[in-house]
Amino acid sequence: MSLKKIKAGVFNLVLVISIVITFLITSLILLFYYQNRVLQKNNLERKVITNAFSGIEYTLGTYEDIKFNDTLFFNLLKDEEDTTTIIKSTWGLWDIVSVTGQKNTYKHTIHALIGNILSPEDKKVGLYIIGNNPDDFIGISGNFRLKGDYYTPKLGLKPVTIEGELIKNSQYANGSKFQSAIKLPLAESSIIERLKEIKEKRFKNTENIVLEDSINISFGEKTKIIYLSNNITLSNNMRGNLILYSNADINISKNAELEDIIVVGKNVRVEKEFKGRVQIFATDSLIIGENVVLEYPSTLNSLDGEKSYIKMKEGSYLQGIILSYPLNIESKKNRILSIDEKVKIHGYIYADAQVEIKGDLIGGLFCTSVFLKTGSSFFENVLKDVQIDATNISPYFLIPSILNKKNEKAILQWLY
Repeated sequence: MSLKKIKAGVFNLVLVISIVITFLITSLILLFYYQNRVLQKNNLERKVITNAFSGIEYTLGTYEDIKFNDTLFFNLLKDEEDTTTIIKSTWGLWDIVSVTGQKNTYKHTIHALIGNILSPEDKKVGLYIIGNNPDDFIGISGNFRLKGDYYTPKLGLKPVTIEGELIKNSQYANGSKFQSAIKLPLAESSIIERLKEIKEKRFKNTENIVLEDSINISFGEKTKIIYLSNNITLSNNMRGNLILYSNADINISKNAELEDIIVVGKNVRVEKEFKGRVQIFATDSLIIGENVVLEYPSTLNSLDGEKSYIKMKEGSYLQGIILSYPLNIESKKNRILSIDEKVKIHGYIYADAQVEIKGDLIGGLFCTSVFLKTGSSFFENVLKDVQIDATNISPYFLIPSILNKKNEKAILQWLY
């Protein structure tokens, strides 16, 4: 073998090794470069997410200073390249806060449903019935039981005999007694205004769409509204940032899948065994069928109409709020709320109305008056076989701004 051939072989070997080393070094450089880019991107994403959550905390701390439907821009972390955008809006009885954290081209938006934290004093109240007459009292009978403070007419709770039946529990009330005022605690003006907006179809930042079998709208999009003019039975799958509005009757089938939407109709009926999470507003009547399950934070609401009637039938369950509040003096006279036997409610009832309640309530009842109707008789100011427990309400249960109080705000639910 000649020396030239050996040198050529060595040269080729060195060349191959050099190419391999160059490739490895280049690969390492590229790897480090892309790792650095990924790291920078992850850091930016973490930063904008942090900004968004900081915006939520900022909003909760300065809630009353932020107006509804305004868009606010902040530099929360004092970085000129960072921007945090905050929008506060209404969603039925609840509020929504949308916050976007942004740095350069990176941004992240979160949406939260907001409610009010009950004060320790409010949590104690199980019953509030106004007293127009100093000689009035609330008659109690059967298996009545109350755990919590109660506000009643001057003479308080008094055992009575109803169709031969006496009170069964000697310790029928466990809580402090107070004399109620001649009116319910004032409703928050913003709640009254949003009820009027819903009734009068004064919705903001919305877009009309047509009814489809399945609709899923993110809360990052414009609110979508479906207007209906004829009676309808809903068996659709509808979720998210959607309002269904009808001047006619709406029947919600047990096969319908409704999550977080708002339903507004003249007469609304929910078929037995339906299960969902929905806010319902009715101008005339709202009927909840047997064994219906309405999950937190559902709300049942009566708008001013000819009847203003809400009824929950036997075996139904609500985790949320019932609100029946008159928007004018005339409608106050014809408001009725009826809760059947074996109904369970975990939440609060605020009804400037006549209330018949036979089911169980974990939470509180605020109302103008109560009545009891049996097969043959009608009794005013009587509660029979009712169990009310204010002491067992969940510590995480939030309420809308119903009462005219500046309660601390908290996140009720993360939206999508």
